[in-house]
Amino acid sequence: MTLLAAEAFETFDADGSPAYHYDSDDGGDYTNLDQDSAKKAFDDLFAEYMEGEIIKFSIVNK
Repeated sequence: MTLLAAEAFETFDADGSPAYHYDSDDGGDYTNLDQDSAKKAFDDLFAEYMEGEIIKFSIVNK
């Protein structure tokens, strides 16, 4: 099984303007990704994160 890991984040300059960044271990080169595409990747990954199911853990006593 192959797991694909992706990362998207935003940074802010001194004026408070955002810049979006994206990277993935899928073998693609994302170093020159335009801001619109990077923001879309950020939004898509955040939407996927928000749809995730919360998993509850319990302590097991032996």
